[in-house]
Amino acid sequence: MWDNYYDKVEYLEKEDKPDKSGNIVYKSPRTIDVRYVGGGDGFVISKDGISTKYTKEYHVPFIVKEGDKIDDKLVVNVEPSRDVFGNFHFCIAKVE
Repeated sequence: MWDNYYDKVEYLEKEDKPDKSGNIVYKSPRTIDVRYVGGGDGFVISKDGISTKYTKEYHVPFIVKEGDKIDDKLVVNVEPSRDVFGNFHFCIAKVE
């Protein structure tokens, strides 16, 4: 069950250090297999009004980190999924 990753996305891993100008640098893009779980929306309230923010959620079979990109969308939240024995199964990655 845990090995069914049937969606393909483009993944960009963030480098640990920025470039000389302080900009974020990404490694070369690669196509990875993930499981698209679904999406949701939230509301952002600011002084200018209310806006809707959409998110998508993926199960990724390896560790990803916040700041990486999936299909050119920024990963904003990562939670590892482990079983009762502590074995890693996948990361739950949420993107905007």
